[in-house]
Amino acid sequence: MPNGNSQDPQSGLLSPEVPDGFFRKVLEAMSDVVLVTDAEGRFRFVCPNVESVTGVPPDHVAARGNVGNVLDPDPAEHLDAQQVSVLMNVPTRLMGPDGDAHELLCNVRRCDIDGDSRLYVGRSLSEFDVAARLLQRIFGHAQDAILFISPSGRRIVDCNPAAATLLGYDKQDLVGSSTEKIHIDRESFLEYGRLSAADIQEGGSFQTRYRLRHRDGYPLDVDIRTVAIDTAAADSLGFISIIHDVSKQCAAEDALAMVHGVVRKIMDCRTVKEALLPMLNAICRRSDWAVGEAWLNRDDSPGTFERVADIAREPAASTYLKRTTATVADLQDPLVGRAATTRQPVVVDDLSATPGTPRTC
Repeated sequence: MPNGNSQDPQSGLLSPEVPDGFFRKVLEAMSDVVLVTDAEGRFRFVCPNVESVTGVPPDHVAARGNVGNVLDPDPAEHLDAQQVSVLMNVPTRLMGPDGDAHELLCNVRRCDIDGDSRLYVGRSLSEFDVAARLLQRIFGHAQDAILFISPSGRRIVDCNPAAATLLGYDKQDLVGSSTEKIHIDRESFLEYGRLSAADIQEGGSFQTRYRLRHRDGYPLDVDIRTVAIDTAAADSLGFISIIHDVSKQCAAEDALAMVHGVVRKIMDCRTVKEALLPMLNAICRRSDWAVGEAWLNRDDSPGTFERVADIAREPAASTYLKRTTATVADLQDPLVGRAATTRQPVVVDDLSATPGTPRTC
């Protein structure tokens, strides 16, 4: 920046020669208000485009003489009070000739332009309002769950509708709660904090596949990315977590792995009976069934069925497995009869009932 002064024809102010030529065109093309004052707040330069941004003519701004007569409050007051060289995104108002006010977010910096000076760069909040409305629409309609999280206590400050739907809560039940609420247990909550801390501190973000908990208690497999908020809002927000549900993908992968595992186990089986047990075991574990039975028609006695494999994964299930054979007369029994007549699997909802109230699946 040259330090010589010249008369600015548009603002009527004595200003640095920087705005002339190329630098003037750059300033005029900006969508920001640019002001330069001396250490006492007296104007040294008023950017001509102040009128295009706020509707206030630059001559009106210049005629007020001191930035304290134009900006309310003067962001430099905070600069001096905090004894720093720069402040970012300080809200203020630029006062127009008719007393109307134009909301700005202003950055102010100490600098050396013909001595101790203050450089003000302000942007109309109307632009931020447009951006905020756009972000709010994205936030509200995103298919992925989004959580805003406070840095202290890891509490949920806000969440979008997708988060409430994914996790099974109403929004008001989530906001204000610790994120521990959506983890499988406290150890999982603490582990995620340990895993994410180093990456967030070093690179500002952390991404992993993790398991959260639905309100109804069942697990949710998710891809979760947590990002630190590096703005003035960080004191109250801290982090954003974006959560993508991959439960169906994981279920498909688990099912495929189960099939591959069963195939490996039955490759050496010589009979259907030998193959049924590993198949039944895999199916019951995959479906979280407490009991499973496999019945075959006996070759030596047509019309008689024989249980050739069974799985009991809890005591109540083992007490249900009493009979080892059944005849055609037993076809009214839902466990044997329905499976035989419809060739559909039968699920017994109440193992304590005799013979049980079945439903086909």
